[in-house]
Amino acid sequence: MGFVPSVRHSLRNYAVFSGRASRAEFWWFQLFYFLGTMAAAVLDGAVSGHASSGGWISALWSLALLLPSISLLVRRLHDIDRTGWWVLLMLLPAVGMLVLLVFALIRGSAGRNRFGPPPGHGAPDPYADEDWADEDWTDDAGTPVARTRIPPVPRAGRGDNAP
Repeated sequence: MGFVPSVRHSLRNYAVFSGRASRAEFWWFQLFYFLGTMAAAVLDGAVSGHASSGGWISALWSLALLLPSISLLVRRLHDIDRTGWWVLLMLLPAVGMLVLLVFALIRGSAGRNRFGPPPGHGAPDPYADEDWADEDWTDDAGTPVARTRIPPVPRAGRGDNAP
């Protein structure tokens, strides 16, 4: 899984705490988060007129990606057959983060584990290779709505059956 599909998949599953996430998906998302953090810091510096490590743009960026980051870490822990509760190690300043870093680097379980099939081997991702214009249409109740093309209306004076 490459950069864009990994980020897209992670953001679409921003609150999904079940299933598994591959190392590639996890690390591509971390790169996305890092690059966005750097861009937010530059924008904060441009807006405030001085270099600072914490402006409102950086705060909004971090807040927006907090839930997707935690859910992705939980799914990554599932991939190495660990429960998501291990994410609470983040509360231990140095040791917890080091343990989670090691867990993030470990290869995922081969084959199915108690959290499901390996990433990419389960049910097909309904969003994979989706073009935004081709997404399914649903009404307010979530019922699929058929899309139809409206035929063109013949115009008078073109030699058609004009009235």
